[in-house]
Amino acid sequence: MEPEETEIRPTEDSRPFEPGPANLTGCGKPVVIGCLVLLVLLAAGMILLLTQSNRLMSWTMNQVKAQVMAELPPAVETEERDRLAAAFESATAALAAGDIDPEDLQSLQRVVAEVQASGGKLSAEQVEEVTLLLEEIGDSGSSEGPQESDERSRTVVP
Repeated sequence: MEPEETEIRPTEDSRPFEPGPANLTGCGKPVVIGCLVLLVLLAAGMILLLTQSNRLMSWTMNQVKAQVMAELPPAVETEERDRLAAAFESATAALAAGDIDPEDLQSLQRVVAEVQASGGKLSAEQVEEVTLLLEEIGDSGSSEGPQESDERSRTVVP
């Protein structure tokens, strides 16, 4: 017995060398547009953050000042309270003007983080430390600081 030969005829759907229906893969157009919009918004936010960082830090300083002044221990005298308030004001002014050294800014950020972690409650020793740091930052941003360094750089040694 010989096997029967059957004729195989291609149908329209089974042609091996013709491209079949397009198999779409990857992101659709709405997803790509959404990602691009998100990217533009993130870039705008970063630019805004970089250009407004001094104002943001000043606002943070005002919030910390209100928190610290409300939670000062009773052992802190009125003169020390006034000195601390003045130190906050001078440091905030230096921040708003952008006249602050990076080292001072890092120290200030450390102190602000410590104050916020403690809920604004400081001991008398911490109040003194914060006051001295804020006064140093405020003095570095005052008009006297750059003039002194300019005078030293202009001095010619024979």
